[in-house]
Amino acid sequence: MRIVAGSSAIAVTCLAVWLQLMSAQATPEPTSLRFYTYDWNERGNIVGVAGVKCLALRADGVESLGVTEKSGELAISYERLFRPGNLALLFCAPGSEVQCTSLRLDISHLHGFAEYNVRVTRPEIIDRQPVAGHREKR
Repeated sequence: MRIVAGSSAIAVTCLAVWLQLMSAQATPEPTSLRFYTYDWNERGNIVGVAGVKCLALRADGVESLGVTEKSGELAISYERLFRPGNLALLFCAPGSEVQCTSLRLDISHLHGFAEYNVRVTRPEIIDRQPVAGHREKR
């Protein structure tokens, strides 16, 4: 009777160890992050936006990380993405480097993601009068 009880305890322990190993192997840490940049079209459908520039805003300047392909996707390695000194990501709509969607990198929100969706809106520029004192001298 003691042999059966001892064998059962060993079997349960082995099963628990095996389950821990399998769960650790089932979810490896990602090595890159694939961004999908999108917007809504005139019919209200979500579509990928090609040609979006992705820039890393750094303490010492701005670094280009790439441009989205025709499907609106861009993969960036974790090494480049979380490089020391990177403060934020800027996703700039095609034809505009003024209006960009930003994601902070100084917090750990993006760590652990393999894919992330980013809405990139197309800029709407409305003419305004120049601010007093900033008019072009004629």
